[in-house]
Amino acid sequence: MFLLRPRACITVVGAMSILKKKSGRTVFGWLALLAVLGCSFVYAQSVKTPVRVGLYQNIPKVAWSSSGRPVGIFVDLLEDIAAKENWAVEYVPGTWAEGLERLEKGEIDLMPDVAFSADRETLFSFHRESVLSDWFQIYARRGSGIRSLVDLDHKRVALLEDSIQQDFFDNMAAGFGLNITLVAMPDYPSAFAAVANGEVDAVVANRFYGAIQPRGSQLEDTAIIFNPTRLFFAAPKERSHTLLDAIDRRLAEMKRDRSSAYYLSLQRWTSEELAFAVPAWLKVAALAAGAILLLSLLGSALLKQQVTRRTRELKARNEDLHLFQALVEHSSDAIGIATPEGKSFYQNRAFQRLFGDIDGNAPETAYVDPAVGRQVFAAIQAGNSWQGEVKMFKKDKTILDILLRAYAIQSPEGRSLGLVGLHTDITSLKRAEEEKDRLQTQLAQVQKMESVGRLAGGVAHDFNNMLGAILGYTELLLEDTDLSHPHYAELKEIQKAAERSADLTRQLLAFARKQTVVYRVLDLNATVNGMLHMLRRLIGENIELAWRPGLELDSVKADPSQIDQILTNLCVNARDAIHGIGKITIETANASLTESFCASHPGARAGDFVMLSVSDTGEGMDQATLDKLFEPFFTTKALGQGTGLGLATVYGIVKQSNGYIDVSSEPGHGSTFRIYLPQEAEKSDAPVPRRANGPRTAGNETILLVEDEPAILSLGKTMLEKLGYRVLDAATPGEAIRLAKDHHDAIHLLLADVVMPEMNGHALAQRILALHPHLRCVFISGYTADIIARHGILDDGMNFIQKPFSMSALSAKVRQALDS
Repeated sequence: MFLLRPRACITVVGAMSILKKKSGRTVFGWLALLAVLGCSFVYAQSVKTPVRVGLYQNIPKVAWSSSGRPVGIFVDLLEDIAAKENWAVEYVPGTWAEGLERLEKGEIDLMPDVAFSADRETLFSFHRESVLSDWFQIYARRGSGIRSLVDLDHKRVALLEDSIQQDFFDNMAAGFGLNITLVAMPDYPSAFAAVANGEVDAVVANRFYGAIQPRGSQLEDTAIIFNPTRLFFAAPKERSHTLLDAIDRRLAEMKRDRSSAYYLSLQRWTSEELAFAVPAWLKVAALAAGAILLLSLLGSALLKQQVTRRTRELKARNEDLHLFQALVEHSSDAIGIATPEGKSFYQNRAFQRLFGDIDGNAPETAYVDPAVGRQVFAAIQAGNSWQGEVKMFKKDKTILDILLRAYAIQSPEGRSLGLVGLHTDITSLKRAEEEKDRLQTQLAQVQKMESVGRLAGGVAHDFNNMLGAILGYTELLLEDTDLSHPHYAELKEIQKAAERSADLTRQLLAFARKQTVVYRVLDLNATVNGMLHMLRRLIGENIELAWRPGLELDSVKADPSQIDQILTNLCVNARDAIHGIGKITIETANASLTESFCASHPGARAGDFVMLSVSDTGEGMDQATLDKLFEPFFTTKALGQGTGLGLATVYGIVKQSNGYIDVSSEPGHGSTFRIYLPQEAEKSDAPVPRRANGPRTAGNETILLVEDEPAILSLGKTMLEKLGYRVLDAATPGEAIRLAKDHHDAIHLLLADVVMPEMNGHALAQRILALHPHLRCVFISGYTADIIARHGILDDGMNFIQKPFSMSALSAKVRQALDS
């Protein structure tokens, strides 16, 4: 096989072009194109990507031999990957610290044998597939007496300069209050030499390097093993990840193939190099006697088997440690470990993410209430566990709700080894529970109000019929009874009681938003103006009534009688809250409710409104009263001084009008009620004059009265006849139709109930109108607004009168319909 240079390629292309010109055949053009593509491919294959790799002495993972040749597990793997990826590897020898410095500056492309940590991740980039798992072990000078971590107190310990074990071991020693002098060394040979020379008492080394060191009179293993880690190639932080991606891909392929360079290198460096060395005295004994040699060989084989088993156990332990570390490090719970004295020793990623680094602070400073923190640590330092919900500061000083489980780790002898805290962030869960409680409270309030509404609606029809009969017949009796008659006063009391009952029913229906209303476009200033004289008489001379009408006020759509109810109830409550001399202020203004206002005021909606406010200088209300203010039958007045329905009625009217009511009050600082009614684009209607009580309007026209309740039918007929009208009375719609057919003279007015057995009043009116086209209609009912509306009676232009009604109200409504 041979390679074509670019110039040769050009020559070939030129030749092909000449051939094409001479032959004139297209095939030569295709041959020329293929030649160009082939030359480009071959040339690209001949160019290798240069990769500079740091090298330091840490046999068997990475090192250079006595001849200067790079060797070790990482070198074997890199050479195999480089061959497959077409890399030209250049090794840059130096110390470990020099290698990391070159990597950080970008002077080299890769550094092998780098343990992953969160701090290093901020400086370097790592691939995902680890090369090796490792741990660190203490190797001591023989006779030093070092058996456990506490034996290192006041000892000199050598370790690799700028290594991960330097930071970890430094924190661990400080956490247990040990006074250890750490001596940084440029490489492991220097560190182990320092132990042999007596310059230090022990050395910290990784398991690979420590395993191949000869054990003799100067060095011995200890049981101090810590910090399982994973080893990688590292690259500069800002470089392309092409090299790391290739390493990941090739490592994954190697690990799947048991015959790959990965497993061959591990076998070479961790099995053959670690083979058991027969002690020298056995060799001497072997020369003395063959039998002893045989026994020694058998003993050697047995010992090698034990070493192999021990190696497997250590490997299994390493995997367990690695699994445990991964579980702790990647736990969603924030886990912190402290010394028995309470000094922070370890924090996992979730802990760092929530609380940051608290090494320099007292642990209780992380608690919103430091006393709780001290209580927790006192409990676990005494050997007890502690569990509960606490409030703690996040690292940005926001407050978190934390489920804390804290306990002490104890040795089998009962000695405290450390303190552990598991922190679960339940802030979102707590907020959701609070929101759920708030919604459940609102739902219960709504359901309670709906229950009252259903109760009011359920009894309204029958109640109004009965009250209509009582009020009507009482009124008739009073008309026929002289003032001096002994029963006159008693009849007046019956009338007052029935009127109070009727008012109570109306208030319940208003609260339940089922009151029968007739909406009109109103100028709120004009409506309030018409009420001022009555309101001043209502509140008394010792209380000043101030009226502040808004300028250029927009119109609203409401029932004038309901506005009267709102003002009356609010002013009466304001009057009762003022003891002695005081002031009530009524104001109107255009207002706009924003989204931010609505977010903090449940029930409000954004838009343009007309505001009606009533303020007083009374005693004010506390929060407990405000929370129940609009509940039906809730009152702060003495027994017998209030029904508890005044403000509930106001609330119901405002809601029925698609408005919003807001209250602000403090004890001793009065109260302000602000009512927001939607603006109406239409101009307000002419104000309806308030009728003064005067003589009833009579007539002589013919009225067809239809009512399925016998008592109301009889009462209505009597009232109308007293007013001079001729009455045709019918108990059913069918009977009314027959009367209309048989009556050949004019029928001027139909006065009909809305809800009846055979057909409703509206349908009946259509049938009668076919017989008497000039007929006028007035409808009556004791049902609630929602039921009446379904029968089309509350449409514009309809004449309607609500049960119970007085004779004066009936005469006015009949005359109004006849004269319209």
